[in-house]
Amino acid sequence: MIEYIIWYFIPGLLWAGFLEWFTTTKLEGEFSRPWFGFERFFHVILWPFSFMRFVVEFFKGMFEDNNEDE
Repeated sequence: MIEYIIWYFIPGLLWAGFLEWFTTTKLEGEFSRPWFGFERFFHVILWPFSFMRFVVEFFKGMFEDNNEDE
């Protein structure tokens, strides 16, 4: 049982680390501020939801930018 828990948290830790690095270095405005402990905890625990939201918004942003150029 403990193995399943560990294998759930490892991707969460990696995802939260990447997301914190991405938001604090690559984004501007209010999104580039340092994270609070609760935000780190949230993204480690609920990383599947956070990851899917990131992917959906990433692709929506890619397609919206292409349609505005035409």
